[in-house]
Amino acid sequence: MALYYIAAFTAVRALPSAFDRARSAKKDFDVLRRTGGSDGPRVLFVGGNPGVARFYAAAAQELADATRGDVAVLGLRGFVDGRRVSRGWWGDATRWALNRPRGPFSVDEQIAHVATQIDGESALAESQGRRLVVVGHSAGRCRNSRGTDRRFDTRAIDATLVDFTTGIGGYFALKAQRDAPVICVTPYLENREADPAFRKLRRLVTSPLAPVLAFSLASFSTLLGIVPRVARRRLLRAAGATAGMDRVHEDVTVETMCGFGNVVTMLGLARDEMLALAKPFDGPYPSGLVLFDDP
Repeated sequence: MALYYIAAFTAVRALPSAFDRARSAKKDFDVLRRTGGSDGPRVLFVGGNPGVARFYAAAAQELADATRGDVAVLGLRGFVDGRRVSRGWWGDATRWALNRPRGPFSVDEQIAHVATQIDGESALAESQGRRLVVVGHSAGRCRNSRGTDRRFDTRAIDATLVDFTTGIGGYFALKAQRDAPVICVTPYLENREADPAFRKLRRLVTSPLAPVLAFSLASFSTLLGIVPRVARRRLLRAAGATAGMDRVHEDVTVETMCGFGNVVTMLGLARDEMLALAKPFDGPYPSGLVLFDDP
């Protein structure tokens, strides 16, 4: 098994370099910015897993227009808009495979990453005499209480209320423990041990073979990235990987999730989320936060 793992890791590590135009990227995350004016709040939007910022492009522009403010969508560490990964990522991936998660695979380091970005946006908002609001989300698309994609109740932002329970992005934002209003969209990952399907998934994702599975799937996705986008879209659609997505999100998925780094980061972070998050979030909450439970 050890020889298989070493051979597999060596092979898949070589794959991205053949198609990677920015292997030495300085940052292992992206920040997408949209503006709707200068008299509204600054909004820092923290996405969930996978933390690719461009998943939220349409939602960010709609939110910016509705609030007449500026929206910065923060990608999670280890997720970039394309197939590139930073050189240090490989060391983090190796440590994660040995069950010593660091960098993008560590829940604690993701929280620290969010905290750093909140500090930067907060300082910018203060210098402009504007308010900062943090929005956290769990999955690749945003839904309001009626289930409509990419719609936000801007009155909640104006009142600094929270319309939903927390998502993994919301969990990271709340655990960052910064004194800023936080709006959380959709429930965050919770270990639902009473659900047989969840128990089966958890056993698979947290098993010792999880790194081998993750690297294998990531290798396949990297090879799939060579295929023309039209064919790639059809293959993912046939496999059910883009079921329920609109055309915009389907295209983003086809472009960003057919690369080694993003796939391994998504599966690796999911594994560590399941190990670290066993109970609903119980604080501490930022000052002025009001939660409305809407399952």
